[in-house]
Parts: sequence; C-alpha cells; structure tokens
Amino acid sequence: MHFARPALAQTLTNELLGTTLLSDASNGLFLAAARRTGKTEFLKQDLKPALEAAGVLVVYADLWADKTRSPMDLIARALAQALMQSLGLVAKAAKNAGLDSINLAGIKIDTSKIGKTDGMTLYEVLALVRAQSGKPIALIIDEAQHALTTAEGDATMSALKSARDQLRDGKGAGLLLVMSGSHRDKLLRLLNTAAAPFWGSQVRALPTLGRPFVEQVAKELRVQTNAPLETESLAEAFTLCGERPQFFFEALRRAQEETTGSLEQRVLTVAKQRRQQDRNGMSDLYTSLPALEQAIFCRLLDKGDAFQPFDAASRAFYAKQLGKPVTASAAQKAIDRLRENDPPLVWKSLRGEYSLYDVEMLDWFSYLCAQHAWPPQTKTKDD
Repeated sequence: MHFARPALAQTLTNELLGTTLLSDASNGLFLAAARRTGKTEFLKQDLKPALEAAGVLVVYADLWADKTRSPMDLIARALAQALMQSLGLVAKAAKNAGLDSINLAGIKIDTSKIGKTDGMTLYEVLALVRAQSGKPIALIIDEAQHALTTAEGDATMSALKSARDQLRDGKGAGLLLVMSGSHRDKLLRLLNTAAAPFWGSQVRALPTLGRPFVEQVAKELRVQTNAPLETESLAEAFTLCGERPQFFFEALRRAQEETTGSLEQRVLTVAKQRRQQDRNGMSDLYTSLPALEQAIFCRLLDKGDAFQPFDAASRAFYAKQLGKPVTASAAQKAIDRLRENDPPLVWKSLRGEYSLYDVEMLDWFSYLCAQHAWPPQTKTKDD
C-alpha cells in the first residue's frame, strides 16, 4: 500500500525550483528518515512525479542498491537509464549500444569512465544531458551517506557540488540535488564542516507518515471488517512500530489471528510485544560483546556526535570500566571489531568520524537509562 503525499511533494518541488521564499533547497535538499518509514517510496512515487510535472528530468540513484559498485558508477548508470527513457532517438542508440555506452549529440559517452581521468567529468555529462533535454536535472541520491566511506565516494560528492555550481545560470539552478539518508548524523557529515562538500546546507527530517496514514488504514479496515475501530489505539501501535508500515501491517495480521478483545487492542498488544522483543535483542547483542567493546559502544551511545574514541577522557572511561589502562591501539582494534560485527554496530566515515550503525539503538539506550536499567546485565540460565 502506497500512501501518497502529493502536498509534501509539491512543497519540496517548489523549494527545489527556488520559488519558495527563504528556502535553501535549490542549493541541495538533504532529507533524513529512519529505515522502512516510507522514504524511498516517497522519493520515487511522490517527489519524482511532482518534479517531472514541473518540467524537470529526474535521475534516481540508490547508493545501497549494489554496495560492490562505486557511487560514481551507480550515478552514471542511473543517468544512462534516465537518458534511455527520456531522450527519444538517443534512447534507441543508447539501448543498442548498451548501458556502458551512450551516443549523445555525436559524442560517445562511456558511462564506466565518467568521473575518471580518461573519461568525461560528471559536469560535462550533466551539461550535455541538460542541453539535449532542454530541462533542468534533478538528481535524487538515496542513502547518500554511503558515499562518505570511500575516497571515490567523497570525490563523487565534491564533483556533484562542482557540477551544481557550474550548471547554475540566469534561469536558475540547472542541477537540483536531493540526498536522503536513513541516519541523520551520517548525512550531516556531508555538510557539517568547512571541508564537507555541501557545507552550509541543512539536514531536515522527512515528515513521517503519521496520523493521516493510520486514519486511512483504519478507514479501509472498517470497510473490510464492517466494524467500528478506535483510531487512538491504532495510532499508538503505529508509533510503537517506529511508524514503519511493514511492521504495522505485520502487527495487524497477527492481531487478526486472535479473537479475544477488540482488534485495535490486539494490535496494540502485538506492537508492544514487538517493541520489547527488539529491545531485548539489542540488550542481548550488547551483553555478548567483550568488555572493551562494551565500554567503547557505551561511550559512543552517550557522546553521539562528540564521540572521540582515542582522547584522554575516553581512554580514562574505558580504563574505569575495565579496571586497567587501555591503549589507543587496543581501542582501535576493538572499534574495528565493532565495525566488522554481524550486524555492524559502528560506522566510520572516510575522515575518521564515527557514528552508530543503527540509529534505533539510541531509543533502546534512552529507554534503559530512563528505567535506571543501564547497562543491561548478562542473563543467567535461570532468567
């Protein structure tokens, strides 16, 4: 079920096109939303059509679609796909040649070499596409923070910033950039320092589906069940599911298998059970870690963006937890193990910045702290 949000899409489109007073979106729109909350669906099924209706050529690239490919390669291939679909006779030539080669205005473009020393720059390709299409280009990059983990990805972001600046003319922005991420702190690395490619821009939270989504589901359920439904309990259940439609529908399916009590109360019960199971799973994962990894992860949870893994204060914290001194080398090896853990617990940018891999663990951490139950204790066989 896709819950359309045309009003939000139109608002962002207006901002990107520079028709909204005081908006900086024409310099880049950076949207953060938790995983599975409808971010990608909104970008592809709401924002993309709204931009196209405004006369924009839209190119969508997901940097998590294939983690074995570089960000530049994924963007280049997405650009080739957009050309095949949008530029008439050029599309036929591109299709005959395959995605690795496009003949545009008499110029052969090898997409595998875009951005490399022996190929066209990203700006040159985008400028050519814009000239041939006669439209501004919107490049939507999903999970953009993935680019920050490699030198080539970082260079791709810088190349996009340069292309954006060069394609600006008297008619306005020739290249509109939309970058999304499932982790706000990671996305911030694109713009939070003078060395970052989009320094000066802001990350905003993509609004969640919220109450309107729950009311639409409740409306459809009333038709299916021919019974009244109390929306407040469903809304609470949706919140407990992290406002993730997939988990919410799973709770609904499980609730329909039961017969005791009202449907909405059964959904709420299932949602509460799932939330507790998720928290228990995080506690089990934490308690399974060696002592030094626990200390480092605890420090990261507590400090957030201010986390400095090897400074004197952090090493003193580790030493207090373990009852013995901890060298910077030992701390580095422990952090590497946290990054290589299955599932990974720590994320590292190319510039050596560290962050939580799964932002949902902040909710778990805050919950246990509020319950005066931090840190979680290892369960015994009798528990």
